[in-house]
Amino acid sequence: MIDAALSGIPSGVVQRPDGERWIYASRHLDRIGWVLLRAVPYTQAIAPARTSFMLYLAISLIALVLIIIVVIALSRAATRPLESMSRRIRRMMKHPSDRIRLRETGPPEVRNLARAFNQLMAEREALDALKDQFVSTVSHELRTPLTSIGGSLKLLDAGATGPLPPKAGKLVAMALRNSEQLQMLISDLLDFNKAAQGQLVVTPEIVKLASAMEAACRGNRTTAATRGVQLTYKEDSDLCVRADPYRLRQILDNYISNAIKFSPRGLRDSLC
Repeated sequence: MIDAALSGIPSGVVQRPDGERWIYASRHLDRIGWVLLRAVPYTQAIAPARTSFMLYLAISLIALVLIIIVVIALSRAATRPLESMSRRIRRMMKHPSDRIRLRETGPPEVRNLARAFNQLMAEREALDALKDQFVSTVSHELRTPLTSIGGSLKLLDAGATGPLPPKAGKLVAMALRNSEQLQMLISDLLDFNKAAQGQLVVTPEIVKLASAMEAACRGNRTTAATRGVQLTYKEDSDLCVRADPYRLRQILDNYISNAIKFSPRGLRDSLC
C-alpha cells in the first residue's frame, strides 16, 4: 500500500498478500516532504453504498407491487360494469321476452354505453309491440271476409243454389280449397305470434294416431291430386298419443303439405 502511495498514484485499490482488498488515498506535502495516507478495507468503504442500494431496491420493489395492485384494482373497477352488462345481455339473448335494463352507473363511457343499449332495447320492444299489433289486426281483418267467402263457397259446393256445371263445380272446389288453406295460414300466423309471446294454449289429450293421420290425409288429398301426388298412410288402430288434437293436426298438415310441395308428379307419398 505504501509502495502504491509512493508511486505517485493518489488513490486506488490494492490487495494484501492474504487476499484482503483495501482502498487508499494519499496526498504529497512537497514543502515538508511528508505523505499523508489513509486506507480502509474495501468492504467497509462500499458498505454505505451497498446499504443505500439495497434500500433503494427494496423501496422500488414495494412501489412496483403497490402500483400493480392499484392498476389491477382500477382495471377491475372499470371492467366490472362491462362484465355485468355482458351477463345481462347474455341473459336477454336466452330470454328475449324479459324486459331487462342495464344500470346506468359507473364511468361516463360505461353509462353512455348502458344508456344507448337501453334505448335500443326500448326501440326493439316498441317494434315488437307494433309487429304483434299489426299481425293481430291484419289476421282479424283477413279472417272476417275469408269466413264469409268460405261459407258461401261451401254453400255453392253443397248445391244450395242448385246443381253447378262440371267446370264451375271444379272452380268452386278449387276456390274453397284455397280459402281453407289461407284460413290455415292465418291460424298458423296467429299461433306463431302467441307462441312468441308465451300465450299459446295447449290442451293435451289421448288421440288415436290412425284417426289423426286419416283426417290429415283426407284434408290434403285434394291438394295432392292437383300436383299429381297420391297420399297413403299406414294404419295402426292400437297406437295412441297424448297431444293437443288441433296442434297435432297442424303438424301433420305442415308435414304433408311440404311433402306434396317438394315431391315430383306421380310419386306415391306414404305417411307412416
